[in-house]
Amino acid sequence: MAVEERQYGLWDSPIPLDLLCQNAVTLEAARACRKTAKLYILEGRSDGRNVIVELDGDGSVSRDVLPAPYSVGTKVHEYGGAGFVLDSDLGTIFFSDLGDRGVYSLNLETGEVESIIEHDGWRFADFSLHPSGLLAAVRERHDLENDTPETVVNELVLIHTRDGKLSTLVSGSDFYSHVRFSLDGSRISWLEWQHPEMPWTGSRLFAASFNAANGAVDGIRLVAGSGRGRSISQPRWGPDGTLFFADDVSGVWQIYTFRKDDENAHRLHIHGLEGVEHAGAEFRLGTCTYLPMSKDKLMLTYHDQAIAHFVIVDIPTGKPTSIPLPIVEAPVDAVSQINKQEFLIIGNLREGPTSLYHVDISANTSPVSTLLRQTLNFTDLKPYISLARPLTSPRTTGSYRQGSVQSFLYLPYNPSYTAPRSTLPPLLAIAHGGPTGHYKPSLDLSVQYWTSRGYAVALVNYAGSTGYGLAYRTLLDGRWGDIDAADTASVALHLAARGVVDRSRLGVYGLSAGGFIVLKTLCDAPAVWAAGVSLFGVSDTKAFSAATHKFEHHYADRLLFGDGGLAGDEQDAVHRDRSPLFHAGSVRAATLIQQGDQDTIVVPQQALDMEAALRKEGKVKDLELEMFAGEGHAFWRGQAQRRMITSQERWWRKFLLRHEAL
Repeated sequence: MAVEERQYGLWDSPIPLDLLCQNAVTLEAARACRKTAKLYILEGRSDGRNVIVELDGDGSVSRDVLPAPYSVGTKVHEYGGAGFVLDSDLGTIFFSDLGDRGVYSLNLETGEVESIIEHDGWRFADFSLHPSGLLAAVRERHDLENDTPETVVNELVLIHTRDGKLSTLVSGSDFYSHVRFSLDGSRISWLEWQHPEMPWTGSRLFAASFNAANGAVDGIRLVAGSGRGRSISQPRWGPDGTLFFADDVSGVWQIYTFRKDDENAHRLHIHGLEGVEHAGAEFRLGTCTYLPMSKDKLMLTYHDQAIAHFVIVDIPTGKPTSIPLPIVEAPVDAVSQINKQEFLIIGNLREGPTSLYHVDISANTSPVSTLLRQTLNFTDLKPYISLARPLTSPRTTGSYRQGSVQSFLYLPYNPSYTAPRSTLPPLLAIAHGGPTGHYKPSLDLSVQYWTSRGYAVALVNYAGSTGYGLAYRTLLDGRWGDIDAADTASVALHLAARGVVDRSRLGVYGLSAGGFIVLKTLCDAPAVWAAGVSLFGVSDTKAFSAATHKFEHHYADRLLFGDGGLAGDEQDAVHRDRSPLFHAGSVRAATLIQQGDQDTIVVPQQALDMEAALRKEGKVKDLELEMFAGEGHAFWRGQAQRRMITSQERWWRKFLLRHEAL
């Protein structure tokens, strides 16, 4: 095959927009049903529906079992998650419908759907099934006539699935998650936290006895955690009544155990894995990345330098055995147990699409994994994949210049093209959302879309990112809008100084908290960037905190003010210093802002205000605001994704490549 010489960024890519948009499928929450002897998985479709799909034992698709127009999902905490639970003995799924927020039952054999609860102001999620058939869940109550963060009420409730009757289990805290019954139904556990904390900054784990006859919770006991500065996550019961959970008190999230008669929880010491993360920050409900397989075996996902690995742990000895999987990142609801020796796992691969595997640990040697399903056939695209390379960059910009910034670098790659000699590629420095999260080195077609066209891409895990331990994560406290924006510029300048990318063709891109970073680094480092694209980015931190939803109503407090202690006027000064809105006169780069008009997390006014400020200052020659009708805090519909990417390509082509617009 002849190799054509063409400018970086102008290569033809084998990845069509249809592959990115129209045919997009996501996988999560795989389950095995004893009654039907089938597997079930939640598929997110490009039309916005989340569908329960039945699979045969070998992973082939049998049928969609959830009829239209139902869609599994929830808006509890706005981010949702944990929208259904399987009764494996009955062959029934109980789910929350994303459309009307009601709770329904789905008969897996007949496909019949029956309503259990319908209420316009209520949202349900994070279900746990009791052996008696009762359901525990998080309920979020909204006052539809006065729906503000202050009027939203979160609580744990008990649902009688036969008649839809409700009773309150636990109330009084601002937030709840991970309500779980022990396998015999005699015990119950849950997480809770209060404003101004997030679950990864100050959560507490409680356990109690449960009486199914009257629905009473008795003998409530604090197992672990505190109101501030300590995070507990993913509590779940083992088969012998041991309560497992992750705790970051040591500086990284590690697995702990607690038994009913213990005075204190005990850390599970896993040889060689004492300094890595066994869990992560939970924006969405239903996170599941480890499984107590039996009283002696634990399946565990851990992250080392933001890369996922998988082991089977012998609990009595703490010895881990590696699981041979090509997965480098596990999504929210990643693992599900079939029996003591088998489980299902969904993950993202370094060189392939999101995949579902069956793992058997019964062999005396190494666990055996079998691929069951992938989101798409990737064979034709494999020759074009650019693999992620870990990158450590010195902090060279901003007010805090200690330590290093972590990233994953993807170099331009397309075997059909070469660039003219003595030229360097343009760079897209991409900042993740959250900000409490991280980028992974897994295959992302939206990244490959650019690398196969001749762009270099740096996925920046700026200070505050998870996957690198508590110290790195808390670097952002009191520095949001400062160190993260500077870190992104430092990575770009580092790559330019090394001669990896063209210094004159640096672009910055991000969504949500990443979009905020785009706007702020365009203000703080105007000489660095040629162009920027911000998706639903915060422009005014004070207005964001006032207008956003309950879950994130005080999220920015610690990020902006650290441990607090600032007076009102001091807080206002910090807001003004960190808000791009008040520094719009510093921006020089071509700026594209993309925003959904139904966004309840970063409301559209943030984008409108930033556009108005930039136009008033008049320093940015090239400025556009694209509003996406009917889209929220992410563009899920294929048509919206197509428009979004097409506009971005036009922007980079014009202002990084300095080529005619598409």
